[in-house]
Amino acid sequence: MTQGVPALRQRVRGQESEVRMIKDGVLYDTITKITNFNCELMLEVVSQGFLGGTTEEKDEIFNGVKYGFEAQLDGPEWFDMEMAILKRAQRLTPDVQFTVVSTLYFPDGRTRIIVIPDAKFGAIPLTIGSRKDYVTVKIDGEASGREIQEG
Repeated sequence: MTQGVPALRQRVRGQESEVRMIKDGVLYDTITKITNFNCELMLEVVSQGFLGGTTEEKDEIFNGVKYGFEAQLDGPEWFDMEMAILKRAQRLTPDVQFTVVSTLYFPDGRTRIIVIPDAKFGAIPLTIGSRKDYVTVKIDGEASGREIQEG
C-alpha cells in the first residue's frame, strides 16, 4: 500500500445481513425469506426567528425510527406472527413485545446489530401478484428508538 492512499474497503451487501423478528424474547427463526429492509431515523428540523436576528435559529428533534421490510412466505408461521400483532393491537394481549433486529456482517470481520425494541406496526398487506410470483407480506412500523450494538 502506498503511503497516504487509504486502503480500499469492501462494502457490506445484502448477502451479509440478516433481519429477524423477536416476540417476547423468542426468535421467529422461520421467517427468513426477507427480500429488503429499511430503517430510517425520523429527524425534524425546527426553525425559530427572533426579533433582531438576521436568520432563523435551527434545532433538530428526534421523533423515533421508521422501519420496513418485505418477506416471502415459505410456511404458515407468518400467520402466527400476524395474529400476535393483531391481538396486541386489539389489546387482547397488550404486554406482548416485538423486536426487529438486523445484523450486518462487514467483510473485514466486524459486525453491527440494529435493534429496534418495542416495535409498533402499521398496515400489513399480503400480496399475491400473479401465478408466477411468490406470496409476500410487507411490514412497516415505527418505534421510539433503536440501538446499534457490536456483534
